Amino acid sequence: MHIRNERLAALATYDSLTKVSSRLHMQTLLRQQQLLLKRHGGDIGFIYLRIMRLNRLNTLFGYREGDKILILFATTLKKMIRKSDVIARWSGGDFMVMLPNTDGRSSLTFVKKINTLLSSDKALMGFSLKYSFGVVQMSAEEMVAALIERSRTTMEEAAENEYENIIVGQTYSKKE
Repeated sequence: MHIRNERLAALATYDSLTKVSSRLHMQTLLRQQQLLLKRHGGDIGFIYLRIMRLNRLNTLFGYREGDKILILFATTLKKMIRKSDVIARWSGGDFMVMLPNTDGRSSLTFVKKINTLLSSDKALMGFSLKYSFGVVQMSAEEMVAALIERSRTTMEEAAENEYENIIVGQTYSKKE
């Protein structure tokens, strides 16, 4: 019974393919960080990123190869972050990165560095991958679902922009 509970906990915490945090785990961590933000203040950067045209790669090479790309991408990204940062796979080729104690300018610098490193990674270069990033700052007043939606929308703006694949989202403001 104990082993079964551990397996269930692992399934809820980690994405079974990429071994980064799961969607559910990221939501839980975001709620915890939001409470800390309300209590102590500070900055939390949040990035929504997408591997562009992953469906096309799956069609061309098959899902097994697509899975290899996702695993390689997640492994590469894990090597690039601090121990305090959290990566989660949201769905398909969509990932999120939470950057505690990171202001907007530092979040943008981090994303530019990550984009450069991912684009020049020898193992990933063979797939001619492109990435899109939405960079936002977490607010103590904003609901977690709204933060995720705002970051996703920002990332989609970047994906549609032909010349810029990194977009910084607007700061959350509470509507009166």
